This record gives sequence, C-alpha cells and structure tokens, in this order.
Amino acid sequence: MTHSNIKIFRARWLLPIDKPPIEDGDIVIDIEKNKIVDLGTHKQIREKYSQKLVKDFGNSIIFPGFINAHLHLEEPVLKDRPDNYLEHLRSMPDVTNQPEEEIKNQVKENIKEAQSHGTVAFANFAKTGICGEDIIKNDFFCRVFMEVSGFNRINANDIFRKYSRIIDSHNMTGNLTYHYAFSNLWSTSPELLRMISSNELHTVLHFGLLEEERDFFLNGKGALKQFLLSRRDFDYSWEVPGLPPIKYFLQNSFNTKHNILTHACEITEEDVKLMQKYDTKINICVCPRSDQNFNLRKVPVKMLQNNGVNVCLGTEGKYMVDDLDIRKDIRKLVTDFGLSAEAAIKIATLNGAYAIGFHREVGSLSPQKTSRCYIMDFEEGFSDPYDAVALSDKSIELLTNR
Repeated sequence: MTHSNIKIFRARWLLPIDKPPIEDGDIVIDIEKNKIVDLGTHKQIREKYSQKLVKDFGNSIIFPGFINAHLHLEEPVLKDRPDNYLEHLRSMPDVTNQPEEEIKNQVKENIKEAQSHGTVAFANFAKTGICGEDIIKNDFFCRVFMEVSGFNRINANDIFRKYSRIIDSHNMTGNLTYHYAFSNLWSTSPELLRMISSNELHTVLHFGLLEEERDFFLNGKGALKQFLLSRRDFDYSWEVPGLPPIKYFLQNSFNTKHNILTHACEITEEDVKLMQKYDTKINICVCPRSDQNFNLRKVPVKMLQNNGVNVCLGTEGKYMVDDLDIRKDIRKLVTDFGLSAEAAIKIATLNGAYAIGFHREVGSLSPQKTSRCYIMDFEEGFSDPYDAVALSDKSIELLTNR
C-alpha cells in the first residue's frame, strides 16, 4: 500500500461500535481495496500519516453501514395492506407470478433504496433468488435465504429438488451466498424441515408472529390449520407434536448450526431458557415497524438482551412496510422499546453482522473491514453522537461519495 492509495477522513465523531466513540477522529481508507486501514484520534493518525491526505468534514459523524438481517428484496409496496397478519397471509400476492424482468427491476430498486438509507449487508428472504448481479456490482454483502414451504409430506422431495436447482444455478462469491430456509415452522412438513437442516449450516425462519402458532403445535388446530386446509396443503397424516414451537424446532433437530428467528413476537423467557440448553446459535431478528403495522405483540427485546441473546434488526419486505429505511426501525427501538441509542445502533450493526455471518467484513469501523461506511452532519441539539444517528432526521451518505 502506498500513500497514493489511501485517503484520510476527519470528523467530529467516529463510531467504531466495537470500541467507544472517538472524538475528533480520523479514519484511514485504502481506496483501491475498499478497506479500512486505520482509525484513531486526529492526533494519533497525524503521527503516522501525511496531513496532506486528510479531508476534514468538520462537525460530522462517521459510522458503519447497517445490517438489514431480514428483508425481501423481490417485493414491491402493497397498495392495500390489511392490518391483520392472518388476513395478510390469505391475501398476500405470490411474487413468483411476476415476470422475471419486473422482479429484477424491483430488486434493483430495493437495493438502491436500502443503500440510500445506510444498509451495506442483507439477509434476503427470497422466492426466486434473483439479486446476485446487483449485489456483486454494488459491493454489498448478502446471504440469500430461499423461502421454502410445503406442509404436505408427499411433496417434500419435489419441493427440495426445486430449491436445490435454484441454489445450484447461482454463483456464490465471498460476499454473496445462497441457503435453504423455512418460510414458517407451521407451513413446512417435518420431512422438508429435516432435508433442509441436514443440508444447511445457516437458516432463517419467520417465527412466533402469532399466538396461533403455539396452538397449532400443541393441539393441532386453530387458524393456521384452517389456512393450510384452504391452500389444500394440510397433511392429515401429520402427528400433532404437543410441544411449544421452540421445543418442536429444537427437540426434532430442525435447527441448523446458525439460526435466525425473525419476528419472535410470541417468544417467552421459558423459550429462551430452553434455547440456551442446546448447542446451536440462535439469533433473534426484530422487525418493529412491520410488527406494529399488523398489530402484533411487541418483542421483549430487553428480556432477550438480559438473557444473552444476540438481537439483530430487519425491516421486513415491502409487503409489510412502506420502505426499507432501517433507521426508522432503529428509532423505534429507542422510542417504543426503551433502548438506548447506542444499544439500538449496535443491534443494527455489529449484532446483525454476527447474525448473518459477515462480522469479519461489516458491522464496525475496524481495520480490514469494508470502507462502505456512512457520514452525516452532527445536528445541533444533540450532545451524544449515537442519539444523533438514531434520532436525527439528517440525511446520510456514503463516506467515499462525499
């Protein structure tokens, strides 16, 4: 590396996330490798590098890009969205019925929108898998989780082969990988769950959105059974497990090595205690705005944190929210869940990076991580830089674009 390859950016505040905020800080970037080289106070960096390389942004904050640990890049905004999740399940359009070119354009639009709101990495829940070209082109980091469902066991082999073909048709790179995932526990047969868990290390599932899920696994009845019957997908040979959902998931070894349970509105402390008895990593991804839009129960985030659960953040897709502005979900963690701005931003950065398995590449301002970090003006009226990022309406932009 030569000095011609680096740029140094100075700001009033740097938010490394994995270390305390740095006041009057400099961040050193290798512009050819798109990597962070160094960071520290302006005085510390001045002793190592030529001051001719410094670009001073004055009263501003530099921070890492956000990790959206659950979204659906294929989805457009729904014009008529019900406020009841069961009704949403019944009326939700099938994105796979759209022409491929429309899906590609929607994915491109959603990636561009997410980037404008500070996102650098995704866990994308997908039906078609279309997104790779735009992820690679824009230097994002993405796990694509193919959303598998089908409750009737006689279809399990055909469904698994279908998604295997989709996954095999895509090239994987260092910043883009494809995985099997369960749409929901209650919509996926035990046979299909076993196929996925035996072939996968990382998985994601919508979990615990409705109290009806518990009734389904304990008693084999209720609204979710009726939904499967209406889709002609219920399996009359299925044996009711008589277990709470999390116990059904873990005791039957449907879990993989690394799991993200998304939403988890109905999760209890008893569920968490059970999770901790198993040698598997379970992350909980909260989606505050989408849950509110469907009048779902508020996730007990503080209880999860107090029990050592890695909590991350997602927006959900545009079938459930109007935009992919993850800062709005960060703000809700502060205003509606009572978290500090610092805790909320860590959930949306480093926690998310660990949850989706890109913690060596994103999630903090650290040497050798991506230089795709963001900058915003420090709004007067705030004394804490975390508060400014979480609660300010100031726009943000990629540091290297300014």
